[in-house]
Amino acid sequence: MRLLNTRTGEFRWVDNPEDTSYAILSHVWRQEGEQTFQDLLALQAEVHAQRSTPSGAKLPHSEVLLRACAKIRAACAYALFEGFEYLWIDSCCIDKTSSAELSEAINSMYRWYSQATVCYAFLSDVSSDQDPSARPSQFRRSRWFTRGWTLQELIAPCAVIFLSSSWESLGGKDGLACVIQDVTGIDRDILTHTKPLDSVSVARRMSWAARRVTTRKEDEAYSLMGIFGINMPTIYGEGQFAFIRLQEEILRQIPDQSLFVWRSYSPVNWSSLKQERSRQNAVLLASSPADFVHCSGIKAVARHELMRRLGGVALMRPSYITTPYGLRTSLPFIKQNHLPFQLAILACEDERGHLIVLILREDARADAHCVGDILEPDVTYELAPSIYALPWFPGQGRPVRRSYTRTLQVASYVSPRRHNRTVPLPFKVRTTEVHIIYRPNQTTSSLPLAYHSLQHPRTACSYERSYRVHLTPHSQELLAQRGYAITVSSNAQCTDGPSTIPHPSHPFYALLLVKDGIGCQNTIAINIWPCDCVFSSDPSHVWWLKAWVASSSGEVIGMDIDDPVYTSDLERTMSIEADARPAWWWRVFGALRRRFNRAPLRNSDEKTWARTFDYVPCGAPATHIKSWPASDANGTRRWRRFTLLTGNGEEAATMTLNMSCDYPGDRHYPAVFSLSVDFSNLHE
Repeated sequence: MRLLNTRTGEFRWVDNPEDTSYAILSHVWRQEGEQTFQDLLALQAEVHAQRSTPSGAKLPHSEVLLRACAKIRAACAYALFEGFEYLWIDSCCIDKTSSAELSEAINSMYRWYSQATVCYAFLSDVSSDQDPSARPSQFRRSRWFTRGWTLQELIAPCAVIFLSSSWESLGGKDGLACVIQDVTGIDRDILTHTKPLDSVSVARRMSWAARRVTTRKEDEAYSLMGIFGINMPTIYGEGQFAFIRLQEEILRQIPDQSLFVWRSYSPVNWSSLKQERSRQNAVLLASSPADFVHCSGIKAVARHELMRRLGGVALMRPSYITTPYGLRTSLPFIKQNHLPFQLAILACEDERGHLIVLILREDARADAHCVGDILEPDVTYELAPSIYALPWFPGQGRPVRRSYTRTLQVASYVSPRRHNRTVPLPFKVRTTEVHIIYRPNQTTSSLPLAYHSLQHPRTACSYERSYRVHLTPHSQELLAQRGYAITVSSNAQCTDGPSTIPHPSHPFYALLLVKDGIGCQNTIAINIWPCDCVFSSDPSHVWWLKAWVASSSGEVIGMDIDDPVYTSDLERTMSIEADARPAWWWRVFGALRRRFNRAPLRNSDEKTWARTFDYVPCGAPATHIKSWPASDANGTRRWRRFTLLTGNGEEAATMTLNMSCDYPGDRHYPAVFSLSVDFSNLHE
């Protein structure tokens, strides 16, 4: 451990920090950066070089500190005034250019803080003229309580003195324990060290860090290693998999299944409910401490207590082995043949004493089980007489729509006022060995799910961002052979287009085909633009492309193709009008109602279903490309046929437009669509 001399600003290396009295500084790093170990080394070398000259012999012994930054000078001065010769500061006492030293420091940091005589928490955004316990106060809103690394810096030391921006004492951790508990959610007994840290469940400890942020994604895990007594190598560049590794180490060392009780609050991909099962929610381990934000009430249940509550069922001590098929373990399952999934009992309970069960589904492709399923918020499953399993929605109340649910709570309707934990649950339980998918695939987790790009492009493709439409070279050659001159433009009104079709103010693609000759098909205008109709409850569906074709007479053409008929996975066929709702919504909804034995939706329920999902219809739904028939299996290519008329109103030819999405777009690159045009004469 490298310490900084508070008198001279020189470094001293100590092999046994527990034998040295030192203070430690906890602070929030400035956005412009802090003075590093290399910076102080350079200052020390500069002062030493000047002292070797006759003019520098009279330099004071504190010259290095006088040239250091204001934070280091003030911290050393305060520690020296309090009687400490040595001070440790993370920004300048670690050589971060050495990966070995950095890894050792991160693994030892919790121990260093706990062995320090005192920790000074410098709050640069808190003045000394306010009462820290007042509501609201700068103390309660300090950034220091929102950073990931300061969590262990708050818990580990026995004595923490909070300092204001002017380096004046605001109080100690013991005296402000109630205020800190209110701000952070950390138990007062944990802050004052009257209760051991390992007496708190893993889920609750994770919830303390749920709202904290770190500069590097990996630090979400590394800053928690001391909280759980874990040591592991640090690998910057692995991203969220650092947190996965932390949870794997917790499984090996802490027998606490509350680690599995978390809930991700990322929006559901309503474009394909089945594909949602393959997202990060379907794995056993969480991807971030933020997934535990509402799990502060989860408590671990001892194995002997769980056996008593299950009526004396013998339970094996769970062990966890990582395999290529997932995490192999043995869990007690509730025997229920009428459910579409399996229920595994976890050795943990919520704040009301209800046991938590984990939903597991067999995944034939992975030869393992995945976690969770899409359930209605008000669904109940009868496990035994008067014993039910309900979806567990912590923190934010019960949702109004279907959501991805990982866990259920076991509730009794016999004593609704108070849950009786002393009465054994009448379950038929069997212990079974299973393989559970516990982490996302590192090679594919960053890839987007397959989706119908023309039906629902991503948010990055909204009209506030750019998109491109390319006319294919084959179509350009075909149009030239038929004598058409091609003009491509955007952000311009098409003078030959009908005035009844509104032109949006945001960018749109305009293709003007002009042919010398007689007849109203000499000029054909094709306009493509994003529509403003959205599902306001789903931010991923910002717009659909719309298209219309007009002849030189100003008459809109091509409205002769109705919406196609869609068939669900359960061979349920329904014809949907374009102005009611997207057909794929109806298809998936019908399949789910069949699966959960719900009654088919009646025609009278159509408007209610549309309002449930806040569908905002547009004024001209027939122009939606989403209503065009798909020409491929995944719907990324769609076509529509338009009829071209002669001067006397007779049908002369048909023009077929094909739209395909080459790239859905992101924050850095626009969406790219390809347009192909084909003609066929009716009398050929």
